[in-house]
Amino acid sequence: MSCNKTVAPLRIDPKPWLFAAKTTGACLLALFIAFRFNLDQPQWTLLTIFIVAQPGTSGGILGKSFSRLIGTFIGAAVALILVGLFAQERVLFLGALAIWIGVCTFGSQLVRSWTNYAFVLSGYTAAIIGIPATLNPDNAFYLATARLTEICLGIMVGTAVNQLIMPARMTDSLKRALADTRRTVSGFAAGVLNDGDVTGERAGVVSAVMRIEDLLNSAVFEDVPTRLASNQIRGLAGALVDVLAAAQPLQRQLRAPSNGRQPAGCFVPWQTRTEAAEAIMSWESGGLDAVALTERLRALRFAEPVTEASNGELLELDASAVLAGRFATFVESFAACARAWEAAANRRPGPLSLFALDPADDRFSATLTGVRSALAVIAAGLFWILTAWPRGYMAVLLTALGTSRASTMGNVVPLAIATTMTFGLSFIPSFILCEMLLPGVSGYPMFALFVGPMLFLFALLMTNKRTFVIGYMAAMLFLNVSGFQNRMTYDPIAFINITLAGIFASSVSGLLWAMIAPDTRYKQRLRFARTARKGTRLLFDTRAGTSRLIGFEGLVGGAVIRLARALRPGRPEDEACIQAALALLGTGRELALRTQAACLSSDMKSLSVPYGNAQLGLPAPLSCDLLESARSAMNDCVRVLSRESLDTSTLLRAAQDLEDVMDEFAQQDSPAVSETRVTCDAC
Repeated sequence: MSCNKTVAPLRIDPKPWLFAAKTTGACLLALFIAFRFNLDQPQWTLLTIFIVAQPGTSGGILGKSFSRLIGTFIGAAVALILVGLFAQERVLFLGALAIWIGVCTFGSQLVRSWTNYAFVLSGYTAAIIGIPATLNPDNAFYLATARLTEICLGIMVGTAVNQLIMPARMTDSLKRALADTRRTVSGFAAGVLNDGDVTGERAGVVSAVMRIEDLLNSAVFEDVPTRLASNQIRGLAGALVDVLAAAQPLQRQLRAPSNGRQPAGCFVPWQTRTEAAEAIMSWESGGLDAVALTERLRALRFAEPVTEASNGELLELDASAVLAGRFATFVESFAACARAWEAAANRRPGPLSLFALDPADDRFSATLTGVRSALAVIAAGLFWILTAWPRGYMAVLLTALGTSRASTMGNVVPLAIATTMTFGLSFIPSFILCEMLLPGVSGYPMFALFVGPMLFLFALLMTNKRTFVIGYMAAMLFLNVSGFQNRMTYDPIAFINITLAGIFASSVSGLLWAMIAPDTRYKQRLRFARTARKGTRLLFDTRAGTSRLIGFEGLVGGAVIRLARALRPGRPEDEACIQAALALLGTGRELALRTQAACLSSDMKSLSVPYGNAQLGLPAPLSCDLLESARSAMNDCVRVLSRESLDTSTLLRAAQDLEDVMDEFAQQDSPAVSETRVTCDAC
């Protein structure tokens, strides 16, 4: 008896291997050129190639290379100034260098594109050039030009190899991300209208916003149409967040009972919601364009709400009107998102159609990061001076490089631990290659044959998210300790000392980040809470006028995305934080729409139509006491979110109380409750 078994073919993704091969080839080519022209320290050329390498993309390399050039020239200029002022005073020089690195790290936290990389480079390039120059101030200018030459060579060779040999275009990745976003947001909207569980789809929309922002930062360096349409793509990210915010009050009211009698969802006919969902899915499949979808949804939006239950019992007019208004606002928000998507996908140049998310971190957290980086350099410098360690300058240099670079990568303490372990484990193979095998090698071809496999392994490890840190940090150690030169000198003692300097640098960075205002989940929640308070003040600012909605959603929406980046999906505590953050965003959005009759752009004007339409019973004037209740509930939710010891049930209850207040606020504000009201000047 025989049995036939089908064996699935082994599939190997060629992209990681291609990236590793291109990175290794670029390193060997750059090293050959450096040897040919007898550059002083060719290892900085190789370090540059690994630092700017972006697995899977070429646009990322262009972006990092451009920023690295700017940062390198600024850092070199600052290094020459510091050496000229404090060449004979190491203490003053190290203090000034620490301040400069702190300022650059602070600046890197306030932007979220490759511009932050230019800030980082400006900091540690000053250390790379300035620290060796203080040991030999007479040759400071020569050292600066040598480092600039080596770094620029690495940038040019790395960029050329990745652009000429089977380039992986970032614009292609952006197009695929936009197509995935269309499916994700359509599925989310249809799920909301059908009153389904959209937890997964909501997380998908948040992930789509992150991916679009990340890809756009690099794609603008590759493609002129993408660069011209960057405002439209950023507007799409804002439109996606607006859909999430508009879904919050609608989804809640669809599931909530009305005085224990009828589900509130019956106030908008099931057929109307089904038709809206079908129109959205038709747009997702290409059956409708954004203009046709907008017309279809607006025709459904103004359908009369249901006021009589199936048993003939009259339903509350105020609840019916509120739900109809929220339904209308949600479908209008999705229509605006569809128009923004088509503008982004077709790469139409023009101004923002909606709003862009605020990408900046808060200044308090950025200040703490800058202070930690400065203190790390000071600690390493004091250790160098007090111990008179011959390789102490390398410890200072690597500390400056490590703290500056780690500040943009996040999770610094785990990163420092992983770096320390990687340095310790990679020491043995690096020592065997550099101090035992290479001394017997003659000629560049044999040299490349021995070094190439090690570089290939490091680059291959960088292609996997789980092993990226191992590959990257092992490459940093190997290239620092190897000291590749045209005429190699082998010094095992110096090799060991430089390794110890690297371990010291990573340990100091980790300790400082762990001891001084550690960047925990509590700190992440505090950052969001500070931004939410700022958004709440803007929401109730009488001077904000028509900028309330744009300002609030741009500010708080950006904070929600940054919070989602920092938290871990699947943890109940983190899920509760995201739920509370979205409740704040949805409540604030609804308040903003009720407190303004028009917005700055035509798309944003259309979002406020349901709240100014007499047919839906939601006029603009608001009661002062209800407005104060809403403000108090928002502040209470933020207060619970910012507690160090977070109780998930308490946070969810605070978010629910906030939404309850908003529901009461919306219903009591309906003319079915009162024909006369006291209005507030702020409205």
